[in-house]
Amino acid sequence: MYRLITENINDLIVIINRNFEFEFINEPVHLRLRGVSNRDRIGKSVFSIIHPEDQKVVMETGDYLTLRSNTAGSADIIVSALEIS
Repeated sequence: MYRLITENINDLIVIINRNFEFEFINEPVHLRLRGVSNRDRIGKSVFSIIHPEDQKVVMETGDYLTLRSNTAGSADIIVSALEIS
């Protein structure tokens, strides 16, 4: 069921680990909307697709979201919406 939802939704879904590396992307949607495959993202740093001038802001936001998720008891799941143009 999870796979059916993630592969057929029209939103890009990613899971990023504590080291800011991609662990999951819903590949069919990424391929359709951005031309990006698992091979292009999994295990690679999220900063590889973020402009150098914006990396500090993303890092600070990521630290905040990780801290918030730790206090909520789910340190491995961070939900965030970032618009990447």
